[in-house]
Amino acid sequence: MEFVESNGLWEHDLRHGIRSANDNDYLVELRELSHDPNSGVEVLIEQEFHIDPVFLGFIDLVVLDRRGGDLKVSIHDHKFTAAKRYVPELEMAKDDYQTVIYSKALTSFFSVNSITFSYDYYGTKYKWRKSLNFNLTTSEISDKWSSVLYDTGRVLDNYKVPRGSLTKPNFLSCQMYGGCEFKNLCFGEESK
Repeated sequence: MEFVESNGLWEHDLRHGIRSANDNDYLVELRELSHDPNSGVEVLIEQEFHIDPVFLGFIDLVVLDRRGGDLKVSIHDHKFTAAKRYVPELEMAKDDYQTVIYSKALTSFFSVNSITFSYDYYGTKYKWRKSLNFNLTTSEISDKWSSVLYDTGRVLDNYKVPRGSLTKPNFLSCQMYGGCEFKNLCFGEESK
């Protein structure tokens, strides 16, 4: 596990919703506290991480809070969507692979017993905000980690195939998440 230190400014978070985060009183409070070197609060913006052999990413906001004496670590991930119906149920968010991978990265680096996670959803068509907040213990993260490794291992197996023509296509996925940019390879040029 490698945790890549970065000293980014809050403004680095522009593409993830500084406009919306300015309407989130809790995030505004954290930002103000982080500018006071004696506050006990440090924020890491777009925090990069690597977990060998294949996991890497950027966490929107990591908060290191030492105000109570003990270190508390929390993750804030900004999500933007047009409709509230795309906000998952709490249990689904707790099992999300992004949640587990981000939490695993931080518990591998910081000696804590749990991670507080917040998905902060912001409306793009209408102005609304909803947060899903929960805690995951290191035990819960470890329990979920094996299924992440299993499923990502299956995905990695597909990358080892020398030619795409040797894989079995999943035609049900052609229209999902905006559609596949390679449909023309399966259905011909006219299907773009």
